[in-house]
Amino acid sequence: MPSAPDVSPPTLAIVFGTYQRLPLLQRAVESFRIACGSLSRVFLIADGGSTDGSRAWMADQPDVEILEGGLDGAVRAFNIGYARAVDIGPEAVVTQNDDNVAQAPPSIFERAVEILRAEPAVGGVAFEMDTRRVGWVCEEWAGLPYGNTNCTRLEVGMAIARAQGDPTGKAWWDRRFKTYASDTVFGLWMNRLGWEMRRGVGLRVHDSGHPDEMKKRNVQDYCANGTADLFTAQFGRPDQCAYSREDAMRFGGRVR
Repeated sequence: MPSAPDVSPPTLAIVFGTYQRLPLLQRAVESFRIACGSLSRVFLIADGGSTDGSRAWMADQPDVEILEGGLDGAVRAFNIGYARAVDIGPEAVVTQNDDNVAQAPPSIFERAVEILRAEPAVGGVAFEMDTRRVGWVCEEWAGLPYGNTNCTRLEVGMAIARAQGDPTGKAWWDRRFKTYASDTVFGLWMNRLGWEMRRGVGLRVHDSGHPDEMKKRNVQDYCANGTADLFTAQFGRPDQCAYSREDAMRFGGRVR
């Protein structure tokens, strides 16, 4: 009698959006597959309606699920991916971009999962990036790494979503923004709810810096002015961005 198919959730869900960037998308996915090492994975890619062959290519990839995205900013695309990840139930979720490339050492996503499994106080692992063109660093605010790209426990992302007003635990990125101020808020909430965003020293992801008009507009509209004041208003002065036991208990954080 044939054995039943394995319907267990994958260990990793890799989430990002794409639109009309097939060569970059293919390069990213191939590098991320290597980065997963031996871990089972699924790519949850929110497509904004590409007509350049991206959708046909993704449809041929057995580990890719195409999600219907939009063209109104990264936050919506990522939240579409996170929502589907919550439905699937992986152990951890990797946040990336379609123009990123996983670098040395090989299997960096697998390395990140090893850290999460070994250290319960670590909620996420932030990858080093060369975004600023000043060497390999983890993006941070107030001395705290926030994980512009990261590998995060599913339960942590869901707790952060609840803290941001989504009782379903699916909207991990703050919906007040269209773009990447939300990743900063995500890291600050992780700290507030009792987990550490660990610097993934030596775990590197190259940012190709591919020009994107939507990204430029989003940065101008939502990130150029006042975000540091907003972070301070919500989380306190930089030296006060601290754990809150009350919030951890309320939203399902790591109570300590």
